[in-house]
Parts: sequence; structure tokens; C-alpha cells
Amino acid sequence: MQQSFLITSKTEQKSLKIFDYRYNGYLADYLDRYTYDPVFGKTSTAHYLKKMQNTVQDEVDEQMSD
Repeated sequence: MQQSFLITSKTEQKSLKIFDYRYNGYLADYLDRYTYDPVFGKTSTAHYLKKMQNTVQDEVDEQMSD
């Protein structure tokens, strides 16, 4: 989060740890592409979450094998 430098509270800064997570980009890419699928009924929430888990895990596994 670009504006996180404005946060002065250490507690709030620590709450943003996900943005330092090594594989956060994989999750962000998936969310950017498919967020509205369950919202507009193109898929069920359960299917969406399972596919997200599998897709992101595959990308993490691929990077770890490099």
C-alpha cells in the first residue's frame, strides 16, 4: 500500500504485513482478474475460493522449483 508510510502507529504498521508477504502478488493478480465472478453468480463462493487456493498454490510451487 503506497500510502502506508503515513501510518505512524506501530500496531497499524504491523497490521499491513501482508503487503510484505513474498507471494502477495499472486493473490492480488487472481483477485484482480476474478473478484466479480462469485459476486455476479458466474461461480459459487466455495468454488471460487478453492480455485483461488489451487491457482495461487500452483504459482508458489512453480516459483519454489525455480
